[in-house]
Amino acid sequence: MTLLRADSEIVLEHGGNAVVLRPSLRAAVALERSHDGFANLFRRVSEFHLGTIHEIIRQAATDRKEAIAFLQAVANLPLRRLVEITQASIANLCLGFIPTPDPAAKPSPNAKPQPWPAFYREQFRVATGWLGWTPDQAWNATPTEITEAFAGHIAMLKAIHGATDSDQTDNLPDPNGQLDRDGLNKLRGKGRLR
Repeated sequence: MTLLRADSEIVLEHGGNAVVLRPSLRAAVALERSHDGFANLFRRVSEFHLGTIHEIIRQAATDRKEAIAFLQAVANLPLRRLVEITQASIANLCLGFIPTPDPAAKPSPNAKPQPWPAFYREQFRVATGWLGWTPDQAWNATPTEITEAFAGHIAMLKAIHGATDSDQTDNLPDPNGQLDRDGLNKLRGKGRLR
């Protein structure tokens, strides 16, 4: 099964219960931290570690009551049925924690690989500092939404002030270019469930 990234929201449904999951910055930070990195998180989703699946649903739910109701509704299902209902969607959701790189962006030659906690801290700073979002808006946005909004903001500033693409932007935060590309490619290589 090929994974498609979920950059906004997914819905899990069963027996009249539904929960909306969002790959928010808040969920990304919490899940990356609790699994000591995304490699462990993806492995546990691939192995269908039930505790991890429940944690992802609770962390990524847009409504905590919906998450609890959904988890109660599926509590007595056969494991095979629960896998069918949740695994592919949750794997896709987890891909949304990694922002979609801008294919037109030129990586900074001086950029060094950055650990995920530092990257997400920078995303929060960009959202609240550069974009002027409230902390709540920043925590509920997806990493891709923050990256795209920042790129749009920079494009607007360039248009207003007459800057060109060749102008120096070395002092600007680069929410795409500082990612650990090798680590990202390893995660992308896990694009198929076992």
